[in-house]
Amino acid sequence: MRNIPTNQDVPHSSAEICLNLWFFVDDTGFVLRLAGKAYALRGTDKEKLAALHLMSGTDHLTATQATVPPQFVVNSENGQMRGAIPALIVQQNHAPLFGPLMDQIERDLPKLMRSVNDNYEQFVLKFPKEPLCVTTVVYERADGELIARVGKC
Repeated sequence: MRNIPTNQDVPHSSAEICLNLWFFVDDTGFVLRLAGKAYALRGTDKEKLAALHLMSGTDHLTATQATVPPQFVVNSENGQMRGAIPALIVQQNHAPLFGPLMDQIERDLPKLMRSVNDNYEQFVLKFPKEPLCVTTVVYERADGELIARVGKC
């Protein structure tokens, strides 16, 4: 294990919950799976976005996985497919598509402990009203390889 000591004090109150979100597209062009991960980051929005972009290429491998909500339906000549959305319209449907996953991630944030006046108390970090997030498409190749298309910050 590599251990790199730090030499800077970072109060927890300076952290903001930010998110990486992913949608997975196969060769059909439809999205059936989503993923998301929360981070406690500090700094300017530009610095936080740089960190999110840096992690967006691989953190889908350890992120919370979800399916597309069932209200999304794709109609085709073969009938309807519930829980699917064309990749081309993901950004236009961002809030209803990722909302349930974001709610789950927030519910799953760990309970933390802190000492206040020599008494321990639990607290949980909460998402800001409009969390900073980066959304990344992950292409599922036929050979099983997952290719994240990381945008520039």
